[in-house]
Amino acid sequence: MQVLQEEKKQIVPQEKQKKIRIGNQTAISSKTVWQPFEYAISKGFDAFEWFPDKFNTGLLQKIQYKCIGWKEKDIAQEERKRIKETAIEKDMTLSVHVPLSSTVFDQEGHQRLESSIEFARDIGAIVLNTHLEKEKGISRFFDAAIPIWKKALEAQLSVAVENTPGDPPEAMNELFDLLEKADFPGKEKIGMCLDLGHANLYPTSNDCWQFIDRLSPKVKIIHVHAHENHGKHDQHLPVFTGPSTKDNGVGIKGILSRLVKRGFQGMMIMEQWPEPVSLLDDSRNKLLACLKEMV
Repeated sequence: MQVLQEEKKQIVPQEKQKKIRIGNQTAISSKTVWQPFEYAISKGFDAFEWFPDKFNTGLLQKIQYKCIGWKEKDIAQEERKRIKETAIEKDMTLSVHVPLSSTVFDQEGHQRLESSIEFARDIGAIVLNTHLEKEKGISRFFDAAIPIWKKALEAQLSVAVENTPGDPPEAMNELFDLLEKADFPGKEKIGMCLDLGHANLYPTSNDCWQFIDRLSPKVKIIHVHAHENHGKHDQHLPVFTGPSTKDNGVGIKGILSRLVKRGFQGMMIMEQWPEPVSLLDDSRNKLLACLKEMV
């Protein structure tokens, strides 16, 4: 990766910046791990999310495999330093999305999560994005997650817990009820990642508003994943290319107005690498235009 060189300018520390920032994410469909990050830099995006999730996939029916995605160990220390320096230079905030395969319920999962925390610290990220695991009960998840959360907090990270497809808003309400009663340093830096596409799949299709409206005021939204679907499965369509094309963006504007009313100030990450990639620019520009109307 080449770091773009520009005249130095004074940068306000990332943790003190208070506004809604919009960016994109690494993608298994990109040609290289660096391509989405370099694109974000070239287009002036002010946020970016690194998502380490490497696995093998079969090619047709042949006994032939290729490796897609990446893991933290694929990014050397010098490259991590360059990511951090570039983000500071470009006034870009960073987040790290933990691997889909990681879990708080076993030692191997903890090791994977700790690798993500270390990577996030090395690149100067400010948010660690994790998933809610409700299958064994919210209380058991909460107890199992606390050791990982504490390690992330010690690394000066905020922790975002993301709703997965099928998670009801009440699951988040229960989780944050438990958090409110807990007593450990830094717990105020734990919040929710509102995944708009996942919320759109529950409780009824194409009704993300209801999901947000059912979230308790105790649930602090600190991170957002922005994508659309048609209510049947998790398509990860760029915003303003799904159902919003039929309602002239009314649905997206309703989501944004609710976020603004809840005091959201954080990163809004576009979770896709579309064809053409310029759709990312279109989504970002329309989101900014909508937000400007609400100020």
